[in-house]
Amino acid sequence: MVTRPRVRPLRLAALALLLALRAGAAGAQEAAADSTLPPRGRVQYPDGSVGALVPAALPFGTGEVLDYEIQYGVVSVGRARLETREVQRHRERPVLELMSRARSAQWIDTVYKVRDEISSLFDLESLHSLRFRKQLREGDYKADFDAEYLHAEGVARYADGTESELLPGSQDILSALFYVRAFALREGMVLHIPVHDGKKSYPLRVAVTGRERVETRLGSYDCLVLEPTLQSQGLFKSEGRMLIYLSDDARRLPVKLKARAPVGAFTSELVAYREGKPLPALPWASQSTGSSR
Repeated sequence: MVTRPRVRPLRLAALALLLALRAGAAGAQEAAADSTLPPRGRVQYPDGSVGALVPAALPFGTGEVLDYEIQYGVVSVGRARLETREVQRHRERPVLELMSRARSAQWIDTVYKVRDEISSLFDLESLHSLRFRKQLREGDYKADFDAEYLHAEGVARYADGTESELLPGSQDILSALFYVRAFALREGMVLHIPVHDGKKSYPLRVAVTGRERVETRLGSYDCLVLEPTLQSQGLFKSEGRMLIYLSDDARRLPVKLKARAPVGAFTSELVAYREGKPLPALPWASQSTGSSR
C-alpha cells in the first residue's frame, strides 16, 4: 500500500529554497506591525551595532541554473530548479527574471502530482521585487497568484484588483533568496529584510549562525549556515526549523537546505549548476562597500 504523501511538507522542501515559509522577527502579529525597516533592510553585526544593508555585488547573472534533489529522509521525493533569465524592462525599469520550478518524483505523481512554478521580476537598480507570480498545481489543488509591487505607492496590487500594504523595498519569497546572496556575510550577522507574500508584509529575519563544510555530489563546499526565523503559524509553528547552507565564496550558492517539521525532515541538495553570464554595470555597485563589517 502506498501512503499518500503530505503535500505541504513536500512543497515546503522545494519552496524553502526560496525562503517560502513566511518568516518574521517574532511571529506574525509583531511582524505585521513592523514597518520601520530601511528600504534595503537592516543588518545587526556581531558586535551588536546596527546599520542599513548595503549589497557587495550580485554573484549571479543571466542564465544561471541550480538544480536540486529533494529528499524525505533518504527517499527522493522531487526536484526543484532555480534559474535566472534575460534582463528585460518592466514599468520602464531594468529587471532580471527569476524562476523556480518544483515537481514531485514520478512515483509520487501517481498519488499526488506536484508541479509548482514561481517567477519574480527583480529590479537591478533598486534591488526590489517589482512583480511576483505563483502557479501551484498540487493534486486536485490549484492556485494562481499575480501581484505588482508598487513601491512608490506603498501597495501591492493583485490580479483581482485588490491591494494591500507594501513595506518599503519589499522582496517576494523568491527574490529574497537571491537578494541575500548579494551580501558579504559573516558569522554572527543578522539580516532583517522586508518581504511581501500572501497579501501580507513582514520582516524576514535571517541569522548567520555558523560555518560548516558540506559534501555534495558536485564536491565539497565551505558554507555559511543561515537560519531564517519561522512564523508561529501553520504546520511548523515552533517545531519547525530551516537551515540554508550558502557557499562561502564569490558565487554564494545555496548548496543545501534542511527543513524539519513535525512530520519529518527534508533536505534539498544542489546536484547540478550552470554559471550565469555577467550582468550589465549596476549604478550602485561602484559605491558599495558590502556588509562585512
